[in-house]
Amino acid sequence: MPITRLGFSDTIVALCTAQGNGALALIRVSGPQAWDICSSLLRLKSGKNLAEISSHSVHAADIYAHSQIIDSVMIIALRGPKTFTGYDTIEITCHNNPIIIQTIIELIIQAGGRPAQQGEFTRQAYENKKIDLVQAEAINELISAQTQQALKKSLSQLQGSLSIFIQEIEDILCKSVAWCESSFEFLDDEGDFHQEIYHFLLEITQKIEPLLHGYAAQRHIRQGYRVALIGGVNAGKSSLFNLMVGQKRAIISPLAGTTRDSIESTLIMGGITTTFIDTAGLRIISDVIEQEGIERSYGEAHASDIILLVIDGSQPLSTQEEMIYNDLIAKYPQKIIYIQNKSDLPAVTHLIVPSSALIVSSQNLAHKLLLETKILEKIAQLSQSQELPFLVNKRHYELLQTLLHDINNIKNMLEAASGAPHYELISYHLKQALETVSQVTGKSVSENALDRVFKEFCVGK
Repeated sequence: MPITRLGFSDTIVALCTAQGNGALALIRVSGPQAWDICSSLLRLKSGKNLAEISSHSVHAADIYAHSQIIDSVMIIALRGPKTFTGYDTIEITCHNNPIIIQTIIELIIQAGGRPAQQGEFTRQAYENKKIDLVQAEAINELISAQTQQALKKSLSQLQGSLSIFIQEIEDILCKSVAWCESSFEFLDDEGDFHQEIYHFLLEITQKIEPLLHGYAAQRHIRQGYRVALIGGVNAGKSSLFNLMVGQKRAIISPLAGTTRDSIESTLIMGGITTTFIDTAGLRIISDVIEQEGIERSYGEAHASDIILLVIDGSQPLSTQEEMIYNDLIAKYPQKIIYIQNKSDLPAVTHLIVPSSALIVSSQNLAHKLLLETKILEKIAQLSQSQELPFLVNKRHYELLQTLLHDINNIKNMLEAASGAPHYELISYHLKQALETVSQVTGKSVSENALDRVFKEFCVGK
């Protein structure tokens, strides 16, 4: 649902901490009337009026409604423009009781505030030029980051790393326009305008192309890695799954075909969000329900980033099992970590198991560390090709794609010119490219585009 702008200079209020159990909650009030609205509700323990206290100070207070105390709170009083939003701001830390929270918010609304919409505090900061649009998006990325890499890159972008990169591109385009328009004064002279402009455009393409090429791989940085335990029936996948996630999530039974659906559990491993998926054992079967689970197992093998190919080290493989394992090995050689399970039992030789396979037992807690180390090594291999300077979201990606397309068209125009190119036309297309760049940082962006960005935020951010 698009954000409806009820007034840029309104004073807004929202709960900024997550709803649910906890000791404390934080309510933010931001806007030109923030101090006036809150002064009618707050009585400072010091006996001072809100208007008398200094900015960027913390105070104990009581909140009243019709001479009745609602809660004892702490407030942070902030005068604009030196605030996150650029407006006067009061942050109220109250007890985390839904009735208290709702009562305080209703009192603020009755006094002249209005409920904040999705991302509206951040939008206030953007519209008051405290941050640009890329930095605003970085706040949302920072909040939702699932990995250490995503946290670091989002924080870097909040501090302006991607904005500076985009500014560099904008500066190069401005130089290109300047050279192009300078050529109007020297039409009869020989010059290097053609080559110089082409050089500038080539520099831009060299900056943009690595970002676009690495966009798909950034899913791992944002969301972490999926690790699927794949193998035949009774290979011990569920036991290994329980060992890795540290709890008995999957049912364990000596009966073949116990697991009939995929089970997931997510944990932080080595600072990386890792989702383990226990899957149904692979075999050819007529049971319709079990067959559906097996189909899902193949789907997880395809969708996962890493496959733990689990083989029962205590039993010889049937012809059917060898066929299934060899098929997976042929399809996903780069994904696979070979696991020879049940090392606590007498072992048999399997020709398909390489010497690099991990020999483990789900009964041995020490083997959990072996598995974690091997998985983290595989993740390190996968992430080597993902060392990108920035996290490019879908909006950035589409705009940079448009920019690259425009730049390549201009380069083609320069290359196709038999003599001096039509610099007026080149200048027109360069200015269009500048317009695309300005949409990335929000210097020139439509209200609808802003709505699409901020509707991704939750209320209170």
